Amino acid sequence: MRLKKTQTEDDVRFLPIDHEVKQLLDAFEKYLSIRNEGHPVCMLQNAICGMRGILGRIVSDYFLRLPEDREPDFCATLATLLGERAVHCIEKHPDDADYVEYTIGEMLMAFEYAQELKMRFRGDTILQRLLVADIPLLESFDFGLREKLRLVQCA
Repeated sequence: MRLKKTQTEDDVRFLPIDHEVKQLLDAFEKYLSIRNEGHPVCMLQNAICGMRGILGRIVSDYFLRLPEDREPDFCATLATLLGERAVHCIEKHPDDADYVEYTIGEMLMAFEYAQELKMRFRGDTILQRLLVADIPLLESFDFGLREKLRLVQCA
């Protein structure tokens, strides 16, 4: 007896994205939290490195296979989810709203680069996957701490 198939092949292929997006949202929330708690820059850098890895997996494993007509919805939904995760941070630190917007924009930039690669090399999925590895994910990232950093002189 065969079990009835309840999901299409496409549905199964995209199941892991829920887990990856949740990881990205959690990492983003944690980053904002440790930033607002005044942790050292090296901890912020580690958090950004973690988000880079997750973003890279989402772009290469999911977004490249996403049909072109679904790309805007994906990006809009991701932006909304990131914004929802940042609400608590913005409520506690209203002056960080611009910085949160910058951070979300930097994350979404990876998908804009991927869209450009998909359009430029339409149909060549192998080349797309090779080139997506060179997308600058949160590179030259501004921690937004210029006013808060101070030099400590050792005796």
